Amino acid sequence: PESGLTAACLAYVIYTSGSTGQPKGVMTPHVAVARLVIEQSFMELSAETVMLQSANIAFDAATLELWGPLLNRGQVVLYPHGYIEVEALNQAVEHYGVNTLWLTAGLFREWSLALPSTSPLQQVLAGGDVLDPAAIHRVQAQLPHVTLINGYGPTENTTFSTTYTFANPHTLALVPIGQKLATDHALILGPNGSLVPQGCVGELYVGGDGLARGYLNRPELTAERFVDNPYYLSSDPHSPSRLYRTGDLVRYLEGGNLAFIGRTDDQVKIRGFRIELGEVEVQLAQQPGVDSVLVKTLKWADSVQLVGYIKSNQVLDKEAKHGLVKDIKSKLAVTLPDYMVPSFLVVVDEWPLTANGKVDRKALPEPEGSALQGEYVAPVTEVEQKLVDIWSALLNIPSDTISTTANFLTLGGHSLLSIRLMSEIRQQFAVALPVQAVFDAENLAALATRINQSQGSDVRPAVEAMARTSSIQPVSFAQRRLWFIDQLQGGSAEYYMEL
Repeated sequence: PESGLTAACLAYVIYTSGSTGQPKGVMTPHVAVARLVIEQSFMELSAETVMLQSANIAFDAATLELWGPLLNRGQVVLYPHGYIEVEALNQAVEHYGVNTLWLTAGLFREWSLALPSTSPLQQVLAGGDVLDPAAIHRVQAQLPHVTLINGYGPTENTTFSTTYTFANPHTLALVPIGQKLATDHALILGPNGSLVPQGCVGELYVGGDGLARGYLNRPELTAERFVDNPYYLSSDPHSPSRLYRTGDLVRYLEGGNLAFIGRTDDQVKIRGFRIELGEVEVQLAQQPGVDSVLVKTLKWADSVQLVGYIKSNQVLDKEAKHGLVKDIKSKLAVTLPDYMVPSFLVVVDEWPLTANGKVDRKALPEPEGSALQGEYVAPVTEVEQKLVDIWSALLNIPSDTISTTANFLTLGGHSLLSIRLMSEIRQQFAVALPVQAVFDAENLAALATRINQSQGSDVRPAVEAMARTSSIQPVSFAQRRLWFIDQLQGGSAEYYMEL
């Protein structure tokens, strides 16, 4: 039947962070997805492709993970768990014969620290932030047969705008973001809208078949970010009339590859997710007891973390400040995704000011891990002491200041560090806990109790004999097989797949 749809019709709306506190719905047409995965040259996509789909469905990486294989007659393997754990990731890759993987820059780094000795992987794409050169070298040394690809692009230009395939070994000081996709256009413009000279820094503008229509019901913001192409040629059918202002500062390297230099605004990337600091500040400012706020990034525990500064509307003592921080964090966990919840909240009595009366960001106090724990309680058992040492190494906090009443997330931990924490626990205690255990444990003592309870037992789920009480029997072998899978692993995605 005729659908009446064209390539220009809307495929989906996906939301990204907004500087005003209101997320922006990016309207993506079918042609933008098709140009990403059909007859492209930056990666191998064919009937032989087996790709793991592990990204959140609200993250535009899922566009590549789903439609890349499916529109090329390949296979999609749904990651069977909730939180991404490196060991489980490696097991899924091995079990299902996954040959193509997409990872955020932060997860790519964690994965590089726990690489398997062999792997069916043939290509690994990473992006969302600047890649760690050390992680690149580790993967190339351990899995030299794997092709590594750096993918760069805003949601507004559909997942990737430029890509770079690494030579093995990677020897450049910078990590290039590469060259534009064949159907796309990329211009580096100065503040006055003119092309910058070769090698000079300017703002990157992208367009072409990957360009979104704009923001849903946000005409003013659409007009601000989706602008007319000053170099549009009506005689050229491939010349885009509109471009998207990325806000990213880049320059060309020798050989025609682009290098990311920085941002033109206060947008940041946390574990691969794009965040407008203003959106976090709006949520903070709405909390009871808050007079004014400021959010910035800080390098902490070997990664970039969000730090929220709060000035209360009343005078607080140390205990009251701790209570305010705990209360606000719990409320933010409801209204914001975990990567947007500041790892640290610091209550200031007064804002430090510059000579012209602006807040002096450099003079703001750095968060103290020990100040986020309440009353200090020393470790008693051997398990608690080992956990203290592990937390100290991961969080970059002196071990003698970590209380057994401390919470891993409150001290600056996050989902990626939780993966490393579980790996350390597995190595030192021979216990395989899920990452969820970090989020469930109220404090270090509770996590130690969980480890004690799991030691000496088989950490795998027990398989229990179950009687079928219904008199109605499955009518086919396929139905019996699916029923059996559901009894063994209820809720598994495998129950819904024809394997």
